[in-house]
Amino acid sequence: MHHDYEVMAYTVGMYMHYIRSLRRAVADMEAEVSEHEQSLAVMGVDYSRGPGSGPSRDKLPDGVIRLVQMRQRLIDEHARCDEDAAHARKLCRDNDDRWAVWLHKVEGMTYAEVGRQLFVSKATARRMVERGTVSLYYVMPEEWRRNMPNALPE
Repeated sequence: MHHDYEVMAYTVGMYMHYIRSLRRAVADMEAEVSEHEQSLAVMGVDYSRGPGSGPSRDKLPDGVIRLVQMRQRLIDEHARCDEDAAHARKLCRDNDDRWAVWLHKVEGMTYAEVGRQLFVSKATARRMVERGTVSLYYVMPEEWRRNMPNALPE
């Protein structure tokens, strides 16, 4: 089954939006961990002096445990996000048209900026993004294409 261009553009747009949002998700978690570290520092927990300088038994064990758990979640999220973003970036780097999609959708560049980056005109950049959208649709992870409406028979 094939989909028409609008469905492809929507699906690729959602996938690229997801990839772009990975940065924000990690940044939000990093801010949350930092905020928690600061709140513990105000209460006397100091991690800046290296090994052995962590909290003693009477220095907010629940807060420290929570911090350790938050850091582990952050490490796990970094790994997941890095893997997903690296896969998407590789898919796009393999093809100039798909790279134009990356620049436009993930990096947030205008068509004019994409054109300057790729040494083509604004109109050519727009056409590259359109061709790249179709190309990326067929190589992106299948779960993003599954069960999309408006399927056209082959």
